[in-house]
Amino acid sequence: MRNGTVSDTGVFWDRELPGKDMELVLLDEPSNIITRGPGITERFQPSRHTSNNSFILTITMVQPSDTAVYYCSVWGDISGSGTQLNVTTPLSDPVLMQYPTVSKVPEGQAVDLQCKNYNSNVNNRVEKFSVHWYYSQNNNHILLTHYVDGRVYRSAGFSERFQPSRDVANNSYILTIRDVQLNDSNVYICGIWGRIFGSGTRLNVTSANVPVLIQSPSVERVTEGQTARLQCTVRNAAVSHTDVHWYRELPGKDRERVLTQDTGNNIHRSPGFTERFQPSRHTSNNSFILTITMVQPSDTAVYYCSVWGDISGNGTQLNVTTPLSDPVLMQYPTVSKVPEGQAVDLQCAMYNASVIDTDVHWHYQRAGYHTEWLISQFVNGTITKSRDSHHRFQPSWNVGSNSYILTIVNVTLNDTAVYRCSVWSYIHGAGTQLNVTDKSMLSDWCAPGMEGSRQNGRVLIQAFIPEIELGWARSGFRPGGT
Repeated sequence: MRNGTVSDTGVFWDRELPGKDMELVLLDEPSNIITRGPGITERFQPSRHTSNNSFILTITMVQPSDTAVYYCSVWGDISGSGTQLNVTTPLSDPVLMQYPTVSKVPEGQAVDLQCKNYNSNVNNRVEKFSVHWYYSQNNNHILLTHYVDGRVYRSAGFSERFQPSRDVANNSYILTIRDVQLNDSNVYICGIWGRIFGSGTRLNVTSANVPVLIQSPSVERVTEGQTARLQCTVRNAAVSHTDVHWYRELPGKDRERVLTQDTGNNIHRSPGFTERFQPSRHTSNNSFILTITMVQPSDTAVYYCSVWGDISGNGTQLNVTTPLSDPVLMQYPTVSKVPEGQAVDLQCAMYNASVIDTDVHWHYQRAGYHTEWLISQFVNGTITKSRDSHHRFQPSWNVGSNSYILTIVNVTLNDTAVYRCSVWSYIHGAGTQLNVTDKSMLSDWCAPGMEGSRQNGRVLIQAFIPEIELGWARSGFRPGGT
């Protein structure tokens, strides 16, 4: 290891069996506490050599089932290039080595995936065996077969863009994919004899632009015992064809891997992370979701989503609070009557938290309809609006009064609704009922014997009926209270 000291660093050893997902072998902590993965015995023994600053994994009494690519990693997301361990039988079965292990190719280009046959037996030559290429997304079903006589069998859905060949000089099988497409992203595995497989090559097909990961909210505050939902929206790549890794950075600690969800929806959690941490992917809005149930104060951290190993989101700060410290939202006025064409400010004062540190969401509900999201304002200044939202709706905050403001200009009759502010996804204000009145009715507000005038959008009514007491009802006024 360079730029780090093995004596102060915990190391993960993982392995990738032929045609299988990555699995944990063991964790060797700086205190020399060893945590082994399921089924891993003491044949697998870690050590660290300070003389050359190296981690060592020793495997005794090796077995054919130990054949795999072994990886060391530190700090959750920094891995070695891998070592292919091949355990051969006394009869010297062929060994298939695939390279590259990962290939990133822009769509529309061509790529060659190689599968080299290693063996001391001179009779084990590529021209003497039929080779099968597998596509892991289809549960390792055969993509195509290249027979020794040159014939090619392709499974349904695979065109001549997929072309097999043999490089006799290098004793290798080649799979060429021309005009690659985004949905070609997967792990490709070569195999012979029905039981000997390569370790696979992961093909990542990129669009013209590399993926962009946008995490929201930027800050999520959740009360202990509640559920947190962290979202990672992807641009320029399809979540259905992309593995996602979730990491977290605890206060004062290094970043650590939480879990990985592959394209087959298999979940690989790091040691110490239970099923409280649940990933999902939503193709409807092309997002990855990390749901954390029954949150605990120890879950407080910055959480990051990552794809392709080196592309990460901007992070979401999760703060887990005690029930006594939850914010309280107070909205005023409770009812606001505004003539159409005017502007109105709806206020939402917050107690027990600062508006500049908390994302706010505004919802509305028209009479007889369900509540719908309208607009959100995040602490970094980003504003996200619903598809039906209009530029007439503008959120802001007033630091002096620690209040959120929703300004609606040029109000219309259709804006009549109850508007509610919310924070932390489950704390809501009581709402403000906005009633927009028809401006054509303004002249009817002045009865005989009354004078009305409009000033700055407000209607002023003055009475000139002497010695008569006026009483007001909700629907208008009644002279004398009758």
